[in-house]
Amino acid sequence: MLSIAQETKDIYDKLRAILTGQESVKLYLEFLKRNNQTDLLILKNTKVGSCDSVKRRILPLTWHC
Repeated sequence: MLSIAQETKDIYDKLRAILTGQESVKLYLEFLKRNNQTDLLILKNTKVGSCDSVKRRILPLTWHC
């Protein structure tokens, strides 16, 4: 069983986390993770494809010596 001082400290710690925004950030990130419907393979392929596209545009410009 927790002492009254420990219970009070726990309550103030929770209140402090809420007022500083730590709790809301934690809950927001949890919401985003839970409701994420994105296919990570599609994101990875899109990222790789866009990087390749940029390289194809930039590299020919550097070969003009």
